[in-house]
Amino acid sequence: MNLLETLPTLFQDKQKRHIYYQPKTKTAYHIKDKDLVKFNAFYHRYFISLAAGAVLWSLTENIMAGMILVLLTIYATTKIFHNKILPSTNRLTKYDISANKKESEQTKSIKIVRTVVYFMLGFALLYLLIFDNDDYDLIRTILVTVFAILSIYLGSVSFIDSIKH
Repeated sequence: MNLLETLPTLFQDKQKRHIYYQPKTKTAYHIKDKDLVKFNAFYHRYFISLAAGAVLWSLTENIMAGMILVLLTIYATTKIFHNKILPSTNRLTKYDISANKKESEQTKSIKIVRTVVYFMLGFALLYLLIFDNDDYDLIRTILVTVFAILSIYLGSVSFIDSIKH
């Protein structure tokens, strides 16, 4: 089982409908095309929250203010998402994700390029971390380490995917 299959997923199924699927509750929601942009923004609420906190941190140079804004934004957008956005969509009962999810249409060359880019990014970040970290403080060191490990992990998953198919 893929780690991403255990997380809520937004995808387009074989009938070309936009579906939001929650594996934990095995619930599917049909997202209308007119609501897709709004739904997608709330679906990516964690990235938007991190970006808001990073902007506040860079403007005020106060990391606590940035972290508080991140937490407040995550809380507010999650409440709106679960109390307003999800209930306004069509809930699909007895939705079989394995029968309805489209297979990826990526070619072998796209998978190879994706693998190379992930590995190059990961190893470039590791290089910066090891050999060019004179002005890094603890937070930057942790962030670079996390992104380097994540990039190498994504490269490994992409490499395995390109070999498997």
